[in-house]
Amino acid sequence: MRRKELTGQRFGKLIVEGWQDGAWRCRCDCGNTRRSFSTHLLEGRNTSCGCARPKHGGKGTRAFSIWQGMLDRCRRREHKNWAEYGGRGIIVCERWKSFENFLADMGEPPPGATIERRDNDGHYSPGNCHWATRKAQARNTRRSILITHGDRTQSLAAWAEEFGANYWLLHSRHKLGWTPERMFADLQVQRGVPATGP
Repeated sequence: MRRKELTGQRFGKLIVEGWQDGAWRCRCDCGNTRRSFSTHLLEGRNTSCGCARPKHGGKGTRAFSIWQGMLDRCRRREHKNWAEYGGRGIIVCERWKSFENFLADMGEPPPGATIERRDNDGHYSPGNCHWATRKAQARNTRRSILITHGDRTQSLAAWAEEFGANYWLLHSRHKLGWTPERMFADLQVQRGVPATGP
């Protein structure tokens, strides 16, 4: 199989200088050199000579595990969740192929939180990701029913919790084609909020 030409390309802190003895010779921004295989560069596994490897918060931490899982879901076909991520075209931005950059942008995950994409069809990148609890994440899936009521949009499950209502009651009303105003009217009255709309 013909080798893809990588000379002159940048991968994180590495710039490929040329092919040498069965691997790519790369120069790091810090001045050191290292040799790397094509797959290690293209998959983001090698992004520096080693100088960018975090001296704290690295392997063994929750942040590192979350970062590694994010990469694996998007690039490894054998990953159990690949179809929902890499298989749908979801990618990790170039900057976040370095754990150091990921940690700098996201910080350490709060207890009980993991990474969530605000736009479920968007990529893993600083502008589209934040830390969220698993409960909040469960409400931001492609299967969630989003309802706009007043000036807010949130999942049907979140509305049910807010009104202290049975989720399946609201779900059945939604399936019957009720407007949000009608769907929540009696619940608002129970809370002492004047009902609006038809």
